[in-house]
Amino acid sequence: MRILNLTDYFFPFVHGGAETSIFEMAKALSRRKHPVFILTPNYGSLADETIDGVVIHRYPFLTKLSPPSSQLTTAWHFNPIYWITVSLELINAVHRHKVDIIHCQSATTVIPGVVAGKLLGIPTVVTFRDNQVLCNYGFCLTNNQFGKTCNLLDYFIKDFRHYYNEKIENKNLLSILIQLFFACQGRVRAKSLRFFAHLCDARIVSSSAQKKTFKANGFPDTQVISNIYHFP
Repeated sequence: MRILNLTDYFFPFVHGGAETSIFEMAKALSRRKHPVFILTPNYGSLADETIDGVVIHRYPFLTKLSPPSSQLTTAWHFNPIYWITVSLELINAVHRHKVDIIHCQSATTVIPGVVAGKLLGIPTVVTFRDNQVLCNYGFCLTNNQFGKTCNLLDYFIKDFRHYYNEKIENKNLLSILIQLFFACQGRVRAKSLRFFAHLCDARIVSSSAQKKTFKANGFPDTQVISNIYHFP
């Protein structure tokens, strides 16, 4: 099986454990004769390279990251321009490498992943590495890990208020309006990602606890595949 991993960040642009997990899984699959290809934005590195048998293609992106461990705001990866760009790059990569399956390794790649998968007639899989597809704030899940996410009223009365009080230093009318805009944008983002995640052919989580959380929120068929790491 020839697998294409679609991700927003990959080496040398690492800001968390996801990139390491993706790389270790890709190397392990390659050793088992399942070729893996990584498709990711280029924030200032080589466009193409192969590391430990894993083929990496970094497509052009509008901005660069310095230092490599820095992270962009969600708006960079949640907009129509990004979806169209990634979809076109994905279709080209699938044809070039004769890919059998698309694996979305981050929530924001699920939209172009599903679009390209449906157009090409190949299965799309998504791995949920956090709960952003359920709720962008997630305080409702902090209080009740295996319960349902907040409704729209609680979202603004509880989660938004908690975020504003804890995270925003300069509290004034302008900051309230700005944060309300981002709250609405975040809600739309989570609902959109959830819709497309349901269109995937399979959904993966990394723990039994996460499986319970997703089951309570409309994803009863997730499969648990633990993260893999190489320890010297």
